[in-house]
Amino acid sequence: MLPDHDLTSRELAVFALLAQGLLNKEIASHLDITVRSVERHITSIFRKLNLNNRTEAAIFYARELESVNRL
Repeated sequence: MLPDHDLTSRELAVFALLAQGLLNKEIASHLDITVRSVERHITSIFRKLNLNNRTEAAIFYARELESVNRL
């Protein structure tokens, strides 16, 4: 599990799926939420973590997960 970085549990769930390369529609389906909700969560994640795009988010997620696994 990643440190929360002030992310909500739903944002963490969206972030994990986004980092796996899923599309917004796929994330929405997995979490049983609307695509618009996914978009809002992604916008919030990017703002909270100062990220600009999905690639940066995936790299950030992988690095955080790696650092947690080293503990």
